[in-house]
Amino acid sequence: MPDSDRGGPVSSERALFAAAAAAYIPHPDDGRVLLVHHAKSNRWVLPGGKIEHDEPPKRGCEREAREEVGVNGIAGQLLTVCWLTAAAELWPGAATDNPYAYPCHMFTFHLPIDAADVDRIAVPAGEILAHHWWEPEEAAESGLMEQYNARNLLAATQVHRGERPTAYLESR
Repeated sequence: MPDSDRGGPVSSERALFAAAAAAYIPHPDDGRVLLVHHAKSNRWVLPGGKIEHDEPPKRGCEREAREEVGVNGIAGQLLTVCWLTAAAELWPGAATDNPYAYPCHMFTFHLPIDAADVDRIAVPAGEILAHHWWEPEEAAESGLMEQYNARNLLAATQVHRGERPTAYLESR
């Protein structure tokens, strides 16, 4: 096995993990945050999903916002990066019943919208059951979100409000 430039052996095996992006969309009038009720998990989450091959996280955030809530926004500030292990229970059975579970980096970006966009929000049938504007603390503490997404929402809110710098979180 060849040596790397750092002096150790180089392995032909690479880590398998995914990347995802989420859109933190505050209501332009009052600061409530848009969440969607995800059909697969039956939980409330920020709009978002897996990033496609070779897609930068910001572009993935914008695409997911278009697909899940029908808004054409421009992703701005990176609010959080969350490392989700393969054991993170994002929905009941996600880690134990899913042979394709693997670690994931989730990037959450601020995605501002205009007041006119609020009335244009529409969710696709099937994947998303509903959308709702929530006070972040209420949503996170309601039990309607799983713990990792709730923690991510609260951290993203603190960054958005200027209460802390961009946050790095882990699901451990």
